Amino acid sequence: MKNIVLIGFMGCGKSTTARRLSKIIKKEVVDTDYVIKQRTGLEIKEIFAKYGEEYFRNLEQELRDELATKSDLIISCGGGFANLEDLRKMGFVVFLDLSFYKIANRLKNDTKRPLFDEKAKLLYDKRMPLYNNACDIKVNILNLKARELAKILEIFLGTNITNDVRKAFIKPNANRKAKPIKKDKFKLNPKIKINYQL
Repeated sequence: MKNIVLIGFMGCGKSTTARRLSKIIKKEVVDTDYVIKQRTGLEIKEIFAKYGEEYFRNLEQELRDELATKSDLIISCGGGFANLEDLRKMGFVVFLDLSFYKIANRLKNDTKRPLFDEKAKLLYDKRMPLYNNACDIKVNILNLKARELAKILEIFLGTNITNDVRKAFIKPNANRKAKPIKKDKFKLNPKIKINYQL
């Protein structure tokens, strides 16, 4: 099966949506920022501070090319992935759209995102056309209902999965302990290394 590729501005809900999709279709989740952090041993903010944004984008491009050779994955892309060309070669691209006001409210106390500052609105406006041009389908993520997620999957999978989607959105019983979210386990060729030394 082709990969499902989630794109959108930082804080729009790509990681959460990826986990929900994974629960429904039983596919492995790959978070591009997580993979880069794991390989470099640095936080994204540290990579920006030490090497600059252009260097980070080069790491993303290498990872894009590598993921394009994989299948059966749900890929949650960093917000800047839309700067790269040919995203569709990674798989079926879904743009998760959310207003800047809602994103800013979510991230007001987040200190780990290097590009979310006083110029973030300008960046948001600049990236919107990139997301629109790069995607196969666009979904408003604000009130993601079961039927909306079903629409994404039914277009991609060509099957009716509405019942499974509803199950994925059932809230747990208040008296039942919630299961911890498992960490993503993205198995790449260990010989493939990203060199983060200048």
